[in-house]
Amino acid sequence: MLNRTGHLAAASTALLVALVGVAPLTPPPAQGAWPGPNGMIAYVGGSGGFSPDHQLYVVNPDGTGRHRLTSVGGNGIFRPAWSPNGNRLLAWEQEMFNGPGTTVALNADGTGRTPVSTEAIKASWSPDGSKVVYVAVAGEFEQVVTMAANGTGRTQLTTIPTFKWIARWSPSGNRIAFGSSHHSSSADPDDLTGGISVIDATGGNRVKVVDVNGYVDKLDWSPDGTKIAFIAQPCSLVPVDPDPSLDCEHGFGGPGPEFYPNIYVVTVATGAVAHATLDRRGWTSVAWSPDGSRLAATVNVGAGGDPAVVTLPAAGGVPTTVVEPGDRDVCTDFGCAPVPEVVAYVDWQPCVAGTTSCQAVTSADVAADLDGPATADPLDDLAYTTRLTNSGPDSAPGSTVMLTWAGATFESVDAQMPCTLGSGTLVCSAETLPLDVVRQVTVHLKAPSAPGIVHVTSSADTTASDAVPGNDASSADTIVGGAPGSTATPTPTPTPAPAPAPAPTTAPAPTPPGAAAPSRMKAPTLLARGTKVIVRWKGATANGSPITRYVVDINKGRDRTKPGSARKAVFRHLDPGRYKVRIAATNAVGTSPYSPWVRIRIG
Repeated sequence: MLNRTGHLAAASTALLVALVGVAPLTPPPAQGAWPGPNGMIAYVGGSGGFSPDHQLYVVNPDGTGRHRLTSVGGNGIFRPAWSPNGNRLLAWEQEMFNGPGTTVALNADGTGRTPVSTEAIKASWSPDGSKVVYVAVAGEFEQVVTMAANGTGRTQLTTIPTFKWIARWSPSGNRIAFGSSHHSSSADPDDLTGGISVIDATGGNRVKVVDVNGYVDKLDWSPDGTKIAFIAQPCSLVPVDPDPSLDCEHGFGGPGPEFYPNIYVVTVATGAVAHATLDRRGWTSVAWSPDGSRLAATVNVGAGGDPAVVTLPAAGGVPTTVVEPGDRDVCTDFGCAPVPEVVAYVDWQPCVAGTTSCQAVTSADVAADLDGPATADPLDDLAYTTRLTNSGPDSAPGSTVMLTWAGATFESVDAQMPCTLGSGTLVCSAETLPLDVVRQVTVHLKAPSAPGIVHVTSSADTTASDAVPGNDASSADTIVGGAPGSTATPTPTPTPAPAPAPAPTTAPAPTPPGAAAPSRMKAPTLLARGTKVIVRWKGATANGSPITRYVVDINKGRDRTKPGSARKAVFRHLDPGRYKVRIAATNAVGTSPYSPWVRIRIG
């Protein structure tokens, strides 16, 4: 469940830049206004419930290239907002459900994360990229605040006694729209209802554009600055939506869309409101396309559909699904099952001159290992097991594993996915392989009647961009008839040379001059799935000597040692309870101090 954010943040938080010296956020050079060709759609996806797995994704408008940008801990990351040149995103990381958080900036590929403010909530850029606007707790209420993109020049623009839910700069840069709730005892009639107001970019000259009995927390300007799209319940509008199909007096719980959030568009100059949707699907966020022709939106719950990211004509019409409902598989020790994905907080990238990348590309790390017998007798039954895995960051579409063999005869196969048998080959398809899911195949072969070698290979493939192609293939050789006492010679053996004299004992090779033990690592990232914990980390600073292994320490005694090339460890079959994990790196010089502990709960 994606929570309403902001009202439980500390009332006296301050800019992280000012307090702890975080490097200032460099403003992106403005290569044009927000209007422009359409780029990627950013959104937040999660597995539902009070899940710690709300992450930031991008996807192309046609639904291709879905790619996960972040792997943050806590409650996750929310409210992405593209920079005007399409190269950066602002987003809000939350430490725990209904708890405080930090606004961060990151590159369009998820790298370059920079903390911006612990005060800012729901931040977005100015059209030239030099400032950000956000809402912040100020006394009893939230207010609209701006600051320079480098963290200086904080200016509070409002003192209105209402809760502010969202603020967005107009494409021209001279006005700011914000959504608010009502305040029943305010002296200003505009505060007696919630809705949308527009003020000057420097504050003042407030104009109430939309009245709502409730609040507005999702809105976006059209690229030409003449309209604002927003989410509201039809019967909460003042006056209510006049559509004759609505029954706002008796319609609650009935067959109509009376009390379901829908998408509306208001003309700023006149206040005229028209619905772009009118159904019972339960719309949760909306953003205008940079070319002004369409709206991107998310929908989660309701009688008319499942969670999805869609686009639709700006004037209303039939939605086109971009991210299919149920895209996320939730896996436990008992298997995997599709669970409708919670999606929200959509924003559409402008693709203008200077935009580094306007195309999303799915990236996954598929791998295949292989186990088989080292030796066998003639005509033995041989079993070779390969495991197809995906270490992400995305699900891997078009995932296959191919087994080939020579020197043996096929008998049967046990597989967790459909397979096709060829001459000396077996190709098995997992279709889309979710993150951290394993699909296993065991092929049964008959050893030859004469001594020799059986050679088996396993290779993984995916239509996604493979992040680590070096782990795609494995092989296994079985020596048939070559056990101790056998006279068989599976391969020609050259006449051995005379044994050399024993070499004198030598000291270990010296370490490189100036090398030192690895530096202390940052805390790893943890993800709980069912009864297992997945631990990920970034490579340690080697300090002149290559990393040879990592030690992953879990507080209940199930430590893991991983090779220096590893970046992940999995602890399975954990009992319910609280766990903490830390990690250390080793090279030829020594072992680093352990990283800070990271805590996680199972069950």
